Amino acid sequence: MYLARKHTKRPLLDIGFYLSRKDHSTVLHGINKISSLMNSTPEFAAEVEAIEAELLNT
Repeated sequence: MYLARKHTKRPLLDIGFYLSRKDHSTVLHGINKISSLMNSTPEFAAEVEAIEAELLNT
């Protein structure tokens, strides 16, 4: 959800629909949760960034 929002700028409803028909509030919560964890945990941020880099290189 976090990466979909970051890289597509699609509305929350669209992201939720494509990810198992989740509600927009569930998508927003997921995005906020990942953002918060990235800000508070450098190791977690590094993992997300590594996944992001791998996805962008394919």
